[in-house]
Amino acid sequence: MVHVARPSQSPRIPLHVTIRLVGGIPRLRQRRGYRLAQRAMALANRFEGARLCHLSIQHNHLHFIIEADDRRALTRAMQSFAISFAKNVNTQLAGTAETPRRGAVVADRYHLEKLRTPAQVRAALAYVLGNWRRHGEDRRVPGPPRRADRYSSGPFFTGWDVPPPPIIPIAKLPFPADGALPIRFPISWLLRDGWKRHGPLSPWQRPGPSN
Repeated sequence: MVHVARPSQSPRIPLHVTIRLVGGIPRLRQRRGYRLAQRAMALANRFEGARLCHLSIQHNHLHFIIEADDRRALTRAMQSFAISFAKNVNTQLAGTAETPRRGAVVADRYHLEKLRTPAQVRAALAYVLGNWRRHGEDRRVPGPPRRADRYSSGPFFTGWDVPPPPIIPIAKLPFPADGALPIRFPISWLLRDGWKRHGPLSPWQRPGPSN
């Protein structure tokens, strides 16, 4: 892939960002994978200029909905996430501290899509939060069907047609011992309110290919 400069970025325009991993990495959809993504997200979200608002962890890739005040803030947050995540994957998921895996974890640059309209934001939210259904991961979960993917920010999303309670008890978190995903609240009109013009989302929707 030719590495050209990223286009300019506005805090008013949310982004759908996808990070794909190289082959040979164990499935991310396990508790250790959740912990590593959670830790990397907390580090990336410490910067004021960028807000990682939603996350979906799939077996070999991750989806985000992000706001960034400018290109520099976006680059800094994504580099922070990628560096922390790759280091810990090599030492805690694909290897150990004593015998770490060597080599790249992230497959080249992240893919970025700007979300300029309420309809685009709603479609991206449905795609990201429902991505586990698109890949059939919901069918791998034993027991009664789950409404939201615990390897995502779906359990904390308030835009479902039947939203979660305002306060989620610790015992009902996806992984109570690990705590919630450290998501940031959006400030752009599009991601905060604009997308709702087209109605709330159904947690049971199975999204098709991304546009």
